[in-house]
Amino acid sequence: MLDERTPISAGLGVDRSPEPAEAEHSALLGQIARGELSVTPQKSSNGQRSPGPGIQEQPLLSARFGADRIRDIRRQIGVLARRAGLSTHRADDFTVAVNEIMTNAIRHGGGVGRLYVWRTAALECEVRDDGPGFDVVPHLTRTSPPEPTSVGGMGLWVARRLCDTMSISSGSSGTVTRVSISVPLAAPPTG
Repeated sequence: MLDERTPISAGLGVDRSPEPAEAEHSALLGQIARGELSVTPQKSSNGQRSPGPGIQEQPLLSARFGADRIRDIRRQIGVLARRAGLSTHRADDFTVAVNEIMTNAIRHGGGVGRLYVWRTAALECEVRDDGPGFDVVPHLTRTSPPEPTSVGGMGLWVARRLCDTMSISSGSSGTVTRVSISVPLAAPPTG
């Protein structure tokens, strides 16, 4: 039994390769027609795919990134996290987690990635890359940190520990990683 903060959310044993937006949209429409799904993805006003099925909100941030943009995007994530209502500590957690996932997308996913941030009851981020994919199970089931002498493996473990939820779908056409941190409800006015 895992004693982690973060629930494991992965299609274990299922290759859930990210598909181009049009193919994914068609597949989702088929699921809706069969009654298997009750929501549809939306496209933003500029025609770009909004993050993930069922996310109706316009992204607060949508960006394509490479190593040259990671610093600027990390700064933007920190600002968005604080504006969304996260404490400084939780905003820093979210920023570090997203930074680790972006770094993985650059290092293992072809050098570039796409990032979407939106707010529902949580502040959520999705990072997509077009890399060769990897086995997600060891990264989502690990209960202790990688050995300090190991090469790699620390970034996803750190991201998972810092966020409330993490899911990873990975296959031969890329990886989609999502993290979220719950946003506290605003306190009712006093007096």
